[in-house]
Amino acid sequence: MQDDFYEHVNGKVIKEKKAENEGESWDNFASLSDRVKEQIGSISKDLKDNVDKYEDGTVEKDVAKIYKTALDTEGREKAGYGTLAPYLEAIKSVDSIENYLQVLGEIRKELGKTSLITFLPEVNPKNSEKYALFIDEPNMLLAKDELEDEQGITDIKTYVMSILEASGMEGKESEEWGNKLVDFYKDIADAALSKVEKNDVKLTTNYLTDEDLQAKLTNMDVKKFIADSGFESFENRVVINTRMLEKINGYLTKDNLELLKQYTTIALLNDFAPYLNNKFVEASAKFNQIENMETEEKAWESVKTLAEFEIGEIYAKKYFSQEKKAAVEKLVSDILAGYKKHIDSLDWLSAESKEEAKNKIDNMAVKIGYPENYTSFVKGNVKSTDEGGTLIENAIAISKLKAASEIAKGTKPVDRGEWGLSPQIINAYYEASGNQIVFPAAMLQEPFYNENASYATNLGAIGAIIAHEITHAFDDAGSLYDDKGNYRDWWTAEDRNSFTERAKKFIEYFGSIEAVPGAKVDGELTLGENIANTGGISVISSMLENDIEALKEMFKSYATSWVSTMSDDDTKAQLKSDVHAPAKVRVNGVLSATDAFYKAFNVKPGDKMYVEPEKRAKMF
Repeated sequence: MQDDFYEHVNGKVIKEKKAENEGESWDNFASLSDRVKEQIGSISKDLKDNVDKYEDGTVEKDVAKIYKTALDTEGREKAGYGTLAPYLEAIKSVDSIENYLQVLGEIRKELGKTSLITFLPEVNPKNSEKYALFIDEPNMLLAKDELEDEQGITDIKTYVMSILEASGMEGKESEEWGNKLVDFYKDIADAALSKVEKNDVKLTTNYLTDEDLQAKLTNMDVKKFIADSGFESFENRVVINTRMLEKINGYLTKDNLELLKQYTTIALLNDFAPYLNNKFVEASAKFNQIENMETEEKAWESVKTLAEFEIGEIYAKKYFSQEKKAAVEKLVSDILAGYKKHIDSLDWLSAESKEEAKNKIDNMAVKIGYPENYTSFVKGNVKSTDEGGTLIENAIAISKLKAASEIAKGTKPVDRGEWGLSPQIINAYYEASGNQIVFPAAMLQEPFYNENASYATNLGAIGAIIAHEITHAFDDAGSLYDDKGNYRDWWTAEDRNSFTERAKKFIEYFGSIEAVPGAKVDGELTLGENIANTGGISVISSMLENDIEALKEMFKSYATSWVSTMSDDDTKAQLKSDVHAPAKVRVNGVLSATDAFYKAFNVKPGDKMYVEPEKRAKMF
């Protein structure tokens, strides 16, 4: 136990699951995913079989209407591009960079879709009551690290060719364009931010005026493009990757016009491929690795994308009780109180910074299960096949309403009730700009939360995740925001310096851990998550104080929740790109840095889990 706590707790399960899954990776998230898939499957079957029992105006009826058009394969073939056709024709007819940018702006304004220049309305970092216009990286279809991988290059070329051929291009020509576009994606990816850079708030928060932007984007009229896109009412512009501006500007030349036209066509068809005919659906399904699904399942996948929060509303009503919501809220309240007490015990923070930190906890918004008020882009906006509706027209109608909603944010205060995840999603997050933690309903069930389990068991499973998300308010990124979600360094200079030194120790500590033979953790890439893991465990450990048996139960529950059968090769791939440390490191590495673990299990020098006190990574 003191040599390998993770293996001691999970060894039997790992052996069983490896046999059951024939060597494939498995973890508790996979187990929960299977459960949620069954739950969502029950909803889809009910909507398909009992569509007529729901009254008009109900969320069930609206989702059923979309589902009916998704299942209508003949209607999808006949519909063709529908009212997407004029946008595709507009791209095809472009004869100048000025005209290209105008069409690009119209597509963003009317459909909310992006390609070369990505506009996103997000909370203003320096004034969290208002939205700012963020300028993000171009649509690359795959992430930077995937475009630097041989398999990723093969996948994207195959996909681009499939989309071009589905749209009527001959094989030889599609291959030529496939090669050109792959080179384009690779070149764009070269200027894209790495995952470590994306976590650097200072690097990604760049306020630029229109004049600043114009100086960098000399081959376009910046103000006109912003107006054409519908975002002229936004006061501030925030550029996420300033070096990308030079790359974009370099492509805005007449010599690149045909390349840009094909690129934007692919981007638009990629956005709507799941709602078009079978050739597009199959190309999209293969690219997104769902090609083995039955036709009905693929149809439901398209519905899930279009009506995510509507399905979430149905899911929450069916599977998440008010009693469970209240119980989880009570647990969160306990952890928040424990966190404040824990902050007071820290010997490296000044009284001034402690008060700021506790104030941040006092003002942290807690969202459990589902939104109090749902914003629907589906209600009254879609048609069933009986009403002459088609899937592509429903998709376009929803996209247009979403686009209009985004543009309207320029003159509205920030909606604090908005959720970034729908209730049926298995995840949770902390949002610095809103100083809030969000836990969708799907996450709040076995194996992470059990209403009949002991307090210590739940504390070690879902409680550790809750405390983890709270700790993100104080990690290398979250610590730069105050209690109102404003980008403000509220630390004293001395405390910030101490934080920086401790962060270096985290990078060194976790970077020295060999996750699998021959491959160590990237301490810099995983810094924020490691701070959240160790801080979360420290807080819930302090809540159990001197109850040794409860501590033991909690630590075992924590280890159990992160059981995984990931292969060494998959782990090595994870180490290169995932900001989270592998499961075994998340248990053994974190617990070896946790003083209460030593007390609970009498870990001593000579035990493999033992780390000298001065070498343990500690922040909170």
